[in-house]
Parts: sequence; C-alpha cells; structure tokens
Amino acid sequence: MVSHHTYAFVASRAQSWALQDHILRSCGLDGLDSDYGCALERLQTSLPDFDISGFSKKDTAPPKAQHVLASALFSRIGQSLEVRFDLSPRQKAVVACLQAPRAQDFLTVIPIEGLGQHMSPLEYRAILKYRLMIPLFPVDEPCPVCRKVCLDAFGDHAVHCKELPGFKYRHDLVRDVLCDILKRAGISAKKEAPVNFLTDPLEGRSTLRPADILVFGWTGGKHACVDLTGVSPLVALRDNGFVARQAASKAESCKIAKHEKACLENQHVFIPLAFDTFGFLATEAVNFLTRVQRVIHSNVSTPKGQGFVFSRLGFAIQKGLIGQSDQLVSSLAMNSSCGNMILGAKVDIYGLQCTDVRRRIWPLRRRKKKVATVRLGGKRQLLVKTLRRIRMKWMKMKKACSLKKLKEYYYSVLKDVIEGGGTFETYQQRLILETSFAVPVMGLSFNTYHSSTHLHS
Repeated sequence: MVSHHTYAFVASRAQSWALQDHILRSCGLDGLDSDYGCALERLQTSLPDFDISGFSKKDTAPPKAQHVLASALFSRIGQSLEVRFDLSPRQKAVVACLQAPRAQDFLTVIPIEGLGQHMSPLEYRAILKYRLMIPLFPVDEPCPVCRKVCLDAFGDHAVHCKELPGFKYRHDLVRDVLCDILKRAGISAKKEAPVNFLTDPLEGRSTLRPADILVFGWTGGKHACVDLTGVSPLVALRDNGFVARQAASKAESCKIAKHEKACLENQHVFIPLAFDTFGFLATEAVNFLTRVQRVIHSNVSTPKGQGFVFSRLGFAIQKGLIGQSDQLVSSLAMNSSCGNMILGAKVDIYGLQCTDVRRRIWPLRRRKKKVATVRLGGKRQLLVKTLRRIRMKWMKMKKACSLKKLKEYYYSVLKDVIEGGGTFETYQQRLILETSFAVPVMGLSFNTYHSSTHLHS
C-alpha cells in the first residue's frame, strides 16, 4: 500500500513548481533534491502501472499534478480493497462513486462565510460518515416523518424522504449557489423564471411551471432553461448490474426527452444539470459549467485551472445533502426528548365523559420555552378547560420551582379527563372557550398510557 505521506509530498511539490521557482529564484538551486527523488522511487514501487516519469522534471509535470496523482492513488486503493476484503455490493458501489470525476471537489473549497462556504464540525462529520459508510441511524428505526419505511443505517432514505418539510432543500440550495455564480460572472440570469411550455398540457398539470434558472442569450441569442435534478446513484443497487455514474446520466437523458422538444419549439435552449449525491456531474452539466468558468476567466484576472465553479457547486451539493439528513436526526431527537402531543381530540360532553379520544401523535419541535400550541375544534369544552387549568397551575408553580408537584398535577388531571372521573358540572363554572393557547409539555404519550403507569420526565 502506498504511503499517504509520500503521495502528499510528491503532489505538493509537483503542484507548486511555479511558486517554488519564484521563491527560490535567487538561491541558485537547480534540479531536484534527493528527498524528492526517493519519494518518486517509493511512489513508483507502490504504483507500478502508473507512469511517474512526468513528475521527475518540472517542465514535464502535468498541469493538474495533484488531481492526476490522486486519481491513480484512489484507483489503486480501490483495487487493493477488493482483494484484501470481502466487500458488499453497496461498499463496492460507494468506492466506485467516490472515484467519479468531481466527487472530491468540495474538499478544495476555501471557507468563506459570506458565500455560504462554511459548515459546522457536526455537518462535516455527517458528510464523511455518509461517504465512508459509517452508520448514521439505528438499525430498523422507523422514519419519524413519513412513518412508511424503516431508516437504513447509512442514510439513503434520509436524503430522499419526500415527506420532509425541506425535501427540496438540496435542490434549492444548489440552484441559489449556481444563480449567484452566474451573477458574479456577469451572466444575466433569473431564478424561478416563469415560462409556459415546460409542462405538457396533456399531462393534466398546470403549465405554469417555472424554469429553475433562465439564462438570457446563452446560445445564439436564445435563452437557456437550466433544470436541476439530483439523484442517488445507490438506487440502482436494487437491480442487478450496478454501473457507477449511470444514475445522473439516466436522469439527464430523461430530462432531455421530456423538455428539450418543447424548448426548441419555443425558441429556447434546454440544459439539464444532473448531479448525484456524491458530487458527480453529468455531461451537459460539465459543459455548461466549463463555459461559465471560461467566462469568469475572461472577465477576471485569476489564475486559470482553478475550477472554483465546480468546487463551490460540489460544496453546495454536499451541504444540501446533509441538511436533509439533519432534519431527520432532529425529528428523532425531538420524538424522544420532547414527548408527544395529541391533536384533534374529540370529547363527548353530552355523556359527561371523555369517551372518544382520537390518537394522532405528532412530534413537537424543541423550543427554548417548553411550550406547545394545541389547536382544538368542535366539542372541546372539557379538554379546553382542563388544559387551561394546567396552564394556570403551571404558571403559579413556576415561581416556587415545584416541578415535582407540577408533574403530579399534570398526571392526575389528564387521567381524570380520559377516564371520565370528572363531571360536567365541575368544569361548567369556569368554562373558557378559546381556540388555542399554550400548555406545558411533560412528555406523556397516550400510546403507552395505562392507569398503573407513572409519568416520566
């Protein structure tokens, strides 16, 4: 196995030839030192199939030395993993996806908070866990949002759960970053531009679907409709014959077949920008971003070869990816720490008892003040009065910090309402009709309620 120190040393020296010549121009140093020569020999031994001769001279070193060397190294590591270990189909697929072009570009981003190029240590660790196949969720834990399937340990369901409130978070984040890149490059573009031809009227849907980004005068004076789509390459594992990079290419072909004809008929150009969760970009996306990069180089005096457009977009893909997973992690935490609240409870006031309780459990969001809003409708008098009494009692007990008494009172009143221990005349004297108010949350779940159970914090 090749030493990572050797690879880093050779890649750093070969990548910075011009800078070294400028700094050491007056020192009289010419040629390569012995340390660099020894490192090349060890690298050649570890990578026998790779031609290392170009790195021996600064005039013949490739322009993207670090990228070329990294591709050879990762390919060698992937081959050795398959020989040394018995990898599962998913592990082989992830290794192949990590070797795809542009999959590692997000690592080269310079942290700039003003451009959104920053992430917390927790986000960075979550990204590495997803890419290194480290479990993110407990096995067989049900999804707290859709409750239809169980979460897989590696987070594949988390990045594609359609029931999430921010399901399009990754799509919108990448769109906003791309639009910002175009504007900074001096390219006229509009986000969510309304057009009237992207949806076929025969489909029975509204034809007012906007284009993700409309680039004005992009090709021959025609406007370009840029449509973003993100896919997971691991979806193909369900079928036999997984091929790396196939998911993004297939999504690109589907978008072209669906929208290109309509755009051409309306004197527009259609550009699908398809990417996968590991950062791989389809062919049309690479061509589009390469042209954007050339426009930036022609307008700004920056060193060529620094594909910050690709790195910034790759960073947005990874940050949007982990943003959706964070929502599921938060839902799991809230479901276990804040308790559950019953919504839509119906009370039979004519029978003077709580005979029917509709048990719909919804997780409460964590707040600084442990308060939740309960909205009731219809025959709600008994439960409204009970919750009102709980709130008033809680406000009085808060001054004395008597949390123990508050829990006991909370338990006794709810038990009284559910089991029908109270009478209508008891609550009729102070009946208060309100549509909503705040009540303290004490972590009681009616799914596990029993008269012999005790209230836990």
